[in-house]
Amino acid sequence: MEYALKPIFDAIVWILVPSLLGSALWSTYSHAQKSSDSRANDSGQAGFMAGFILFIIIVVYQIGVFLKTSFPEGPIYKGFDLWLAFSSAILAYLIFSGGKKIIPIRLKGWGILGASFFIFYSLFHYLFIRTFNEFLLSLVLGLAFGIFVHNIVSPPTKEFPKFGGGGHH
Repeated sequence: MEYALKPIFDAIVWILVPSLLGSALWSTYSHAQKSSDSRANDSGQAGFMAGFILFIIIVVYQIGVFLKTSFPEGPIYKGFDLWLAFSSAILAYLIFSGGKKIIPIRLKGWGILGASFFIFYSLFHYLFIRTFNEFLLSLVLGLAFGIFVHNIVSPPTKEFPKFGGGGHH
C-alpha cells in the first residue's frame, strides 16, 4: 500500500503545492491589470513589479548569507498543521468575501505588492530553503481551500481569474 500512496503524496508535495503557488501568482498578476480605473491598473502593475523586486532583494541577501554559513538541508515535507490549514481557509474565505468592500481601490498596489512578494518568496522558500515548510504547506493548502469554497458560494465572474479573483462584488 505504501508504494501506491507515496507517489500520490509526492505529487501533492512536489507538484500540487508549487502549482497552487504558481496559479496564485498568475491570479495576482492578472488581478493587477483588471480594473475599470487606469490609475488602479497602474498601481496594481507597479505593486506586482515592486513585490517581485522586493523578492529579488531578499533572495540576494539570503543567498549571500547562505554562501557564508551554508544552505539549510532537509526534506521538503516536515509535517502538516491541520489547525493552521483550516484557520487560513476561513481567513481566505472571509477576505475574498469582503473583496473590494474591505480594501479601498487606492490600496490595490500595496495589496498586490504584498501578495506577489509573499507568493514569490513562499515558492522559493518552499522549494529551496525548506525551513518553514510545515507552515507553508499548511497555509497554502488552507488558503486554496478557502478560496475555492468562496468560489463555490460566490462563483467568479468572467472579469476575474478563477483562482480566487472575485465573485459578486
